[in-house]
Amino acid sequence: MNKALHVFVYLFLIGVGAALWYEYQLNDKRSELRDRNKLLEDYLIRIASKVEDGSDYAPQALPAEYEIKIDTDDPFDPGLRPDVGEPTLADILGKVTGYNATYEVVEHTHLKWGTPEREALRDAFIIDATTGKPKVEGANLKTDDSVAQKKLEELVERMDAQNKQFEKTRAVFPTLRAELARVTELYNGVTPHLRAYIYTNETQVSEIGKLKEEKAGLEADKVKLQNDIKDQRQTIESLKGDLDQAQEETANVRDELEKEVKMVEALKKQVQTLLQQRTPTPGQKTELGQAISSLPFGDKGEIIRADNDFMYAIVRFDETAMQELKGKDLSQPLPMLELAVKRKGFNGPAGELVGRIRLRQEVIGKPLVMCDILSNWSQDPLQPGDIVFAVRE
Repeated sequence: MNKALHVFVYLFLIGVGAALWYEYQLNDKRSELRDRNKLLEDYLIRIASKVEDGSDYAPQALPAEYEIKIDTDDPFDPGLRPDVGEPTLADILGKVTGYNATYEVVEHTHLKWGTPEREALRDAFIIDATTGKPKVEGANLKTDDSVAQKKLEELVERMDAQNKQFEKTRAVFPTLRAELARVTELYNGVTPHLRAYIYTNETQVSEIGKLKEEKAGLEADKVKLQNDIKDQRQTIESLKGDLDQAQEETANVRDELEKEVKMVEALKKQVQTLLQQRTPTPGQKTELGQAISSLPFGDKGEIIRADNDFMYAIVRFDETAMQELKGKDLSQPLPMLELAVKRKGFNGPAGELVGRIRLRQEVIGKPLVMCDILSNWSQDPLQPGDIVFAVRE
């Protein structure tokens, strides 16, 4: 009996040791299964977050802004004219069978799995409502219609729906590509003609620009010529007025000249008579006074008219100059003196000097004297406003 007890104790200890050894081995397996299940749960949650829930997959009619119409008429048809009728337009996407606006939606609603779904994945068996334990089918625990299976089936269904949506989208691409190829071919046929038109148009625009510039230049020249004509007309009118005045003054001078000629003839006779009576010495005063051969230095008058073609000028002398020429009572005859002419601001070989004149005929009662222009002294054509002055001896 004692021996049997010892044997039983030994056997019990051996069994306990074996059980401890199996428990140690099973603990590693349980840890491995727990970590594996945790890893699968984590990735199933992450996978679910990448799966669209399919709530917005329902086909939608294309909105108006999706309508893309293109001219389907042949642009090279010689029977077509741009001013006749409207072009034939067709919707490109309308030719693509099955095209759906949802294919272009970028942001879809995704599954949102969290703690409840994680706990549902752990309910892999059907629990008996009476015993509270998993149901058994044969030798295995029953898993059909479990919470975990339903949740996983839901995930599979959503992934299947998403895959079908992808397949529908891919099915549209060949039709789109064929339509794109047709439009591209049409475009490639048009672009050479378009480039030729643009080049021709740019050339014409450039030519038009040049013509506009030439036109603007011609218009400016026209305006300038019109202004020149207007100025010339004003100058002609002014010259006509001066000519009329000069002709009137010339007529007056001619009348005065005739009177002077008669007076000179009479004076000549008187002088001859006096000379016969007495011949004066050089420099001696006669009864008619001493002849004037020069004037004091300074400005004497101003040219009011000059004709460089007929070589004459009309000079207006100041009162002092007339007294120097004809005496204080202006009774002496006009001496045939030569005077210089200058122009302020003129810069010639002789400075401001522009020429010389010789006194010829006075206008009786006026400080006007007609003078000869001496061509051998001319530096520049005389003009109104030039100053007549006497040079230093």
